[in-house]
Amino acid sequence: MSKKIIKRLTGALMVTVIVFHASILNAGPHVHGEAELTIAMENTSLQIQLLAPAADIVGFEHQAKTPQELKSMAGAKKALSQVAQLFVITGARCELSEVTIDMKDLVDAKRDTHAHHHDHLLNNITANYEYKCYSLDELSTIEVNAFDLFPALLRINSMWITERSQGSQVLSKTTRQIRID
Repeated sequence: MSKKIIKRLTGALMVTVIVFHASILNAGPHVHGEAELTIAMENTSLQIQLLAPAADIVGFEHQAKTPQELKSMAGAKKALSQVAQLFVITGARCELSEVTIDMKDLVDAKRDTHAHHHDHLLNNITANYEYKCYSLDELSTIEVNAFDLFPALLRINSMWITERSQGSQVLSKTTRQIRID
């Protein structure tokens, strides 16, 4: 196989690992005040996924019913869409190409009707950000400002993988910057 094909396969494998890790986190238990941030970089693509308990983003975890809960969801979606405030990317020249925000568990009328109490429902909100970068190999840091937008978040467990390195770091209100080496 050529080096180009091997490089593409390696990159595809890295993205698969990140997606698999994120799907496990999405399906598993969560801790209030704690979010997961997964970053994958390959060629000209930068993908960031933020996974957080709904209670930390909108203030509740059950299906939205009241006008206040619906307003809270709209506000959270707007805040999660303000990507320039949420992430500050240094070193690379990147343009946001897509944002998807998944809050379906808070509006899905087909939820499990056998749940006994809303308090037992542990719903997450997932936000995915995809960038096209023109100098991704020059990316040096990503500053995460989710703590300013969502004060209930106390820590973010971050994990990243690039074509040349991987790492993890716990972020907090005072430690917000991920250094990509």
